[in-house]
Amino acid sequence: MSQCQPIAQRPDFGRLGSNIPINANCFEIKSFGEGLVHHYSIQFSPAIPSELIWGVFEVFESQQRFKLFKGTYPVFDGESSMYSPVEINPEHVIAELSMEIPRDQMWLDSSPQDKGPKQLKVALIPIKSIDLRSLRKYIAGRIELNYEVQSAISILDVAFHHRPASKYPSAKNSFYMPEGKQTISGGIEIRPGLYQSVCPTQGRVLLNVDVTAAAFYSPGPLHMVLVKCFNKTAPLELLDLTNDEWRKLKKMVSDLLCFNSNPYLKAFGIKMSDQLLSINGRQLPPPTVVYGGHSRNRKVEPKDGSWNMRGKRFFEGARIKSYGVLVLDRDNDQSRRIMSKFMEQLNQTLFDMGVDLIDIPFSDTSNPDMDIDLMQQQLPITFVHILGGLSANLSKARMEARGKFREEPQIIYVLFNPTARSVYGEIKRITETEMGIVTQCMMLSKICQPNNSQYMNNVALKVNVKLGGINGQLKLDQSLFLSNGSTMVIGADVSHPGPDNRTDPSIAAVVGSIDKSITRFASEDRVLPLYQKIIPYLYEPRHHMRFSPLNRSRGDRSGNCPAGTVVDRDVTHPTEFDFFLQSHRGLRGTSRPTRYIVLHDDNGFTADDLQQLTNQLCYLYPLGVALPSRVLCPFASYPGPLPPPQSE
Repeated sequence: MSQCQPIAQRPDFGRLGSNIPINANCFEIKSFGEGLVHHYSIQFSPAIPSELIWGVFEVFESQQRFKLFKGTYPVFDGESSMYSPVEINPEHVIAELSMEIPRDQMWLDSSPQDKGPKQLKVALIPIKSIDLRSLRKYIAGRIELNYEVQSAISILDVAFHHRPASKYPSAKNSFYMPEGKQTISGGIEIRPGLYQSVCPTQGRVLLNVDVTAAAFYSPGPLHMVLVKCFNKTAPLELLDLTNDEWRKLKKMVSDLLCFNSNPYLKAFGIKMSDQLLSINGRQLPPPTVVYGGHSRNRKVEPKDGSWNMRGKRFFEGARIKSYGVLVLDRDNDQSRRIMSKFMEQLNQTLFDMGVDLIDIPFSDTSNPDMDIDLMQQQLPITFVHILGGLSANLSKARMEARGKFREEPQIIYVLFNPTARSVYGEIKRITETEMGIVTQCMMLSKICQPNNSQYMNNVALKVNVKLGGINGQLKLDQSLFLSNGSTMVIGADVSHPGPDNRTDPSIAAVVGSIDKSITRFASEDRVLPLYQKIIPYLYEPRHHMRFSPLNRSRGDRSGNCPAGTVVDRDVTHPTEFDFFLQSHRGLRGTSRPTRYIVLHDDNGFTADDLQQLTNQLCYLYPLGVALPSRVLCPFASYPGPLPPPQSE
């Protein structure tokens, strides 16, 4: 059996780019205890329902404050682990302690006889004593991560979590308050919450905090709650962390965690900074994106993480010989004229941007007197009812295209109303796994809007890359690893079913670049056996680290850090090679950077080398002219569906 390879260590820190002072959503833990903390498993008999366990522990702790706990404050994780800053007398640990608490109404209802205080037995079983000094050694880079370090981190996490979790509903590292809740449809209410997690970094330990939200059933009679449980929609503004929300976040932390007056924190020697962490980031320069010949300004210098396609032609246009159009809507003369005009405009846009439309008729913009009736007859448009069989309807569109062009369609355009969005997944499944044809889904509401040239351009970007074209490429002499022509970029991901899904398998996919410009990819995918997992990863998008410019003049229009902001100090791993990169511009709320972790490196990358390359690869995103939040490797011929926004 092969030994595990060690994680790559940080070679140096990056220097490239202009400095940006920023705030991070962290508070520094100035100090914590020096001695041993004692871990116990706590067991109640009879078993306590989860909704009552905090109340039971509170009574137990209060009764034993000056007995077992010698005047100190132990902390509890809400399940079975208790941490005490003092060692408990072994005689008391081994013996079972009896305690009485007032019965909860639920217990009274289920056990109407023998009303009165409930007698419980509490057993404390010693697990291990942990030396918190191990965490200090770890952040100083003197030892590697081990069980004792992980245990020390867990102790601090539980110490911060104990007090708010005893008052509010909690899940993992978050708890949720009824104040500020919003009621939505379906008998559901959204409650705002606070996420908190202890993070060891370079030479110090931080408390990472973030706003969060969770859905709860609205209180009320059960039959009324069940009647309402349909059409749930969460208000996304609860999850935004705008500039005002940064101030609210600081106040929320102060009110709920009570750094200066929390006896549980004091019991573990925890002292906190009362200010959000200020650090330095850097804005990396954007690369030059190159488009095809006959473009106006062929070489583009992106600004603020975006650029436009006005006057641009694709670096390499696809060839379209045949296509189909399926409209999930009622068929009438007005609808046909609207669809015909839209398809004329789309074909004109594709042609103008460099797609080769072989024997496909479309109106010349210089000839406004084009016979629309004749054009309608030449376009392969199929109208069907939304309730009809989807497989049969897609086959109709396929046959219509064959009849018009004498060729198998390379792509089927599918248009539907927002109320029919649920068919999107089934459209992709049928066309891409049964028919072997790619699709481009669009909303009917978009095609009637005036001056929708930007929408047409966005659709054209998707169509070209799905049919094998290259929208744009990076100027190759901008990076050593691009200019040598021998660099292969490999991307991998695993899609897992939900935590309660015990029947569907996980799907793993890997792609690899097959050209020197890293614009064409080959792909493989596999269905994994149930419960099989793949552990290594390169990027971590689901974390809670956020950044905000200290000076608003250094931010973008949304108030976020500018596109290309990289952070590899202060909030990163003590020794491993990682960094945060916010490659994209902000739209609303606070943007989430992606954390990149180098697992292994045979190339001898410097921090600047890898950070610059990662940022540049984001500009190869083929489906738009605004950057994604992380590096994305497109599939060969783009067979995999994306989640649908306005159009796919």
